Amino acid sequence: MLRALAELARTGIGPRHLRGFRAAAEREIGLIETALVPLARRKDVTAGPQTAELAREIAGQLDVVRGSIIRAALARLQP
Repeated sequence: MLRALAELARTGIGPRHLRGFRAAAEREIGLIETALVPLARRKDVTAGPQTAELAREIAGQLDVVRGSIIRAALARLQP
């Protein structure tokens, strides 16, 4: 992450520009937590590992969606 931040700083993108990214990440985490509530409430032994696995799966799918949105927007920017 530090390398990415350093690269961004070289292009003029600094911490103040990244506040929106942090806010978006926190909203995604809230979305994941909401999706996990039913599983996390279970009292059996497998609930913890299943919750962690589902959280990773949801995060991965959100990465795919976010990447697709960004790539589509970049494609519109190209002449």
